[in-house]
Amino acid sequence: MSLWEKFKQVLNTLKENFVFTLWFMIVIWAVYFLDCLSLGYLSRFGIHPWDFKWLPGIILMPFLHKNFAHIFINSLSLAPLMFIALSYNQRTGYNAIVTIILIGGLGVFFLGTGDNHIGASGLIYGLIGYLMFLGYFEKSLKAWFFSIPILFFYTATIFLMMIPVEGVSWAGHFWGFVAGVLAAKILYKKSENANRFSW
Repeated sequence: MSLWEKFKQVLNTLKENFVFTLWFMIVIWAVYFLDCLSLGYLSRFGIHPWDFKWLPGIILMPFLHKNFAHIFINSLSLAPLMFIALSYNQRTGYNAIVTIILIGGLGVFFLGTGDNHIGASGLIYGLIGYLMFLGYFEKSLKAWFFSIPILFFYTATIFLMMIPVEGVSWAGHFWGFVAGVLAAKILYKKSENANRFSW
């Protein structure tokens, strides 16, 4: 493959990652506006620990938000983290998102407290954990290239996560982060065998 063809492949991959991230955000915002129109009816469908009739909340939690400030702040964090995770390895990035939602959601469902957990912050903390630990598990230069900036910018955020705040799903943050670290461990592959683009 020529240098130009490789460059075009990189651009095409980045474009696909951008489009996926954009559509994910569009869905989240569409659900929020539908929830506003329904006067908050949809936001009831979050995770209710140990209440099995609300089990679908494990999947729905990242798409539901309490108010404009909630979804706006989450969007600012989620979009770049998702794009970065997909840009490291597109296929593994998709799997990491699913893994974080499922494992993080199950953690909240079985070990969380409170009534109704909603919001994409669990996925956000999951992506932070995933990207932070890529370098540790993969032990490749490229993995550390992605992990070190996340460690630099988000280490303080992880410590703040440990401080309980009323009205904030501490369990969602914690189990999301744990799920992200597990995703990095479960999904990583040796650099020479991984299907990644190279710069």
